[in-house]
Amino acid sequence: MMASNHCLIEIVKEWIEEKSVQDARAEYPELISRFGCTNFISELASSYWSKQRRIVERISLTDSSFFPLSNVHTIAVYYYRLRNGGIERVISLLLPLWLELGYKIILLTEEAATDEDYPIPQSIERVLLPKVTQCKAANYQCRAEAWENIIAEHQIDTIVYEAWDSAFLFWDACVIKGLGCHLVSGVHGTYTYLFREQVRQRFDLFRAYHLVDRAVVLSHSFEGFWNHFCPSRYIPNPVHISPSEDCSTLIGDIILWVGRFIEEKNPKDAVRAFAKVKSSAPSSSLIMLGTGEPEVVNSVKALARELGLESSVLFPGYHKEISDYYKKASVLLFTSSFEGFPMTIAEAKSHGLPIVMYDLPYCEMVRDRRGIISVPQGDIAGLAHSLQNYLALDVKERLALGNASRESAESFATFDLKKAWQELFDGLVIPSKASFANRDVDVEFLLDNIEFGESKISNYLSEVLAGKDWLEQHSAEQERWISELQNGKDWLEQQVQMRETQIHELQSDKECLKQQVLAGETKIHTLQSNCSELTAACQRQEAALRSAQEQLDMLQQENESLRHVKGWLKYKLHALHRTIQ
Repeated sequence: MMASNHCLIEIVKEWIEEKSVQDARAEYPELISRFGCTNFISELASSYWSKQRRIVERISLTDSSFFPLSNVHTIAVYYYRLRNGGIERVISLLLPLWLELGYKIILLTEEAATDEDYPIPQSIERVLLPKVTQCKAANYQCRAEAWENIIAEHQIDTIVYEAWDSAFLFWDACVIKGLGCHLVSGVHGTYTYLFREQVRQRFDLFRAYHLVDRAVVLSHSFEGFWNHFCPSRYIPNPVHISPSEDCSTLIGDIILWVGRFIEEKNPKDAVRAFAKVKSSAPSSSLIMLGTGEPEVVNSVKALARELGLESSVLFPGYHKEISDYYKKASVLLFTSSFEGFPMTIAEAKSHGLPIVMYDLPYCEMVRDRRGIISVPQGDIAGLAHSLQNYLALDVKERLALGNASRESAESFATFDLKKAWQELFDGLVIPSKASFANRDVDVEFLLDNIEFGESKISNYLSEVLAGKDWLEQHSAEQERWISELQNGKDWLEQQVQMRETQIHELQSDKECLKQQVLAGETKIHTLQSNCSELTAACQRQEAALRSAQEQLDMLQQENESLRHVKGWLKYKLHALHRTIQ
């Protein structure tokens, strides 16, 4: 075993560092067959975790004799958990749909089932994978072996990978494809989200999509971008229309916010906007439904207390069934910086709720503008103003917006999801016309241009625009892409403004504390002065008391002398009286 491991290490090193790209591609199927997929990929992960670009260009998936294209029978759906989130909700809605298409379904998660999980059909078996947080480069083999065992045991031929931005996608894809499975990725967000931080690592994520057979995207505007990496198709999330009796009457002033408490959903912006609304609509209230990162939840609650809104901002926590909240609400407040196909908006529209939100121009759910009131990203004052104007409307005007919102949801509910997914799964057995090799040049050129633009955007805007020329020539969605970049700029400006506001608040708190200290010092000085006066008065009273005591003592002595004199006179008088007799 030791000799075999040493041999594998040397062969992997030679394959990465010495072989030409052409020779490495030709040799890849043989190496997988010789050493086993999990062993070979695990050694790559252990030694070359950050060399994904060199690895991906050496992997060949074009040998149909080694990687046969099989029909889809058994589908494994992978995500971290099945509770408290939009992606989790979407998965719970898609599982029964795929069952209806006749496929066997296995659910793969990293967390065991809880009472808070969304419900799934009883016929679906749930299997646990090793957690991403516990697997690293050195021990990736434990996760690779889990993939191999699960795929073999359940005879899985297709993986639907819903953790679309996972740092493990590349390595999981290598294993999944090496084991002969189809790989479909559900892309649940906008690609511009990946440019906001850790840019170079995110580019490695894009390269992982070389290994993906199909990407399911949530906007027509995303197809052009993702097609540079793998064939993509627009399929919206399931939209269910609530019964008419569950629609909101839109009476009252209840503002509803629904989502996970994470920074990119900007829950504090909702509280700050509501603080401005409360002054003109004193009967209004804000319900913030959901949970999330504890530090974010606590900071939002602290902000509500700081603004004096603890009785008007309610935090009911997480609820699987939230129809009653939509039914009682007057309007939905949506403050996300970026989204794919937000189920919150879909559900709100289904219940006939108008929506006040930050602008998401690429989002399919809001492109028709029906029932939507939007403001630029980070415009808290704009949110407040829009809410104030909406709450000032009469019921008839509100219902007109609510009906438009519900009609928009109905248009999405008519999308034939079964047909779209059936076509996608059927199409997996047909090789993509765009070969891996033909996509290489385009992809690298695209990534290089984006990376250049990202590194220079603050100081060299003209260079960013020049770097976008290639994209403008090859995409019909130019304006939407520009809008996405502007959103990124707005997001940065928002962060700066937020920090400036925090600094101003801290300075105000400092001045307030300074004034309180000065007032305290004045009070102490006054008390000290009063204490001195009281001490002097006490001393005077003590002196007067001593003087009175001395006078009393003298009077007592005089009184005693008088008693003696009185006795002597009485004696003399008695004697005189005897003499007279």
